[in-house]
Amino acid sequence: MQYLKRQYKETWRFISKDMRWILLGSILVFIAVIVLTHLFITRNPQMQQEIMGEIRNAMPEEIFETETGLPMAAALFKNNTIACLVSVVTGFVPFLFLPAISLCMNAAILGLLGGVYQVNNMSVVGMYVFGILPHGIFEFPALLLSMAMGLRICYCLVKRICEGKYNQGVVKTAVAGSLRTFLLVVIPLLLFAAIIEATLTPFLMGQFMGL
Repeated sequence: MQYLKRQYKETWRFISKDMRWILLGSILVFIAVIVLTHLFITRNPQMQQEIMGEIRNAMPEEIFETETGLPMAAALFKNNTIACLVSVVTGFVPFLFLPAISLCMNAAILGLLGGVYQVNNMSVVGMYVFGILPHGIFEFPALLLSMAMGLRICYCLVKRICEGKYNQGVVKTAVAGSLRTFLLVVIPLLLFAAIIEATLTPFLMGQFMGL
């Protein structure tokens, strides 16, 4: 128990100190992309069907083919865990800051959904509150953490390459902190999010659409 407490304490230190500015920047960019994508769709409604089709094609078929409940929760958990892991791992490619692509894409999808609902005279607030918020309060922190950790690793690698005096230990610290955070924070958040999205969210959306 003491070991676990120590690990969580180290995880909090990593998030609140080492990750503070990158995480804050990621959140601000995430919000900005949501708003910009929403505005783009509302001003270009003719593009909504094409973009929605591309997004659906990019998503794993098992998400749509699996029944609600625990089978869907397992599929969602698997898909989101892989997505978060990819966001972290792509940070090992220096200079390109590839996790930023995942950051913008996930935000764009949210903005797109809001724009589509507004274009079709449906409640944007209701969609976000009933369809996104219940599982999103767990899923989005996990996604943002993963993307920010990938950016942190990439930043440390770039500093290490460009500045020989930059201590190699900082890269190791970033990797160790990211691994610890992924196991102790990201995975539990994704598990809660998947269960809620597969069980509670469909019920709430059904109630909302029936209003």
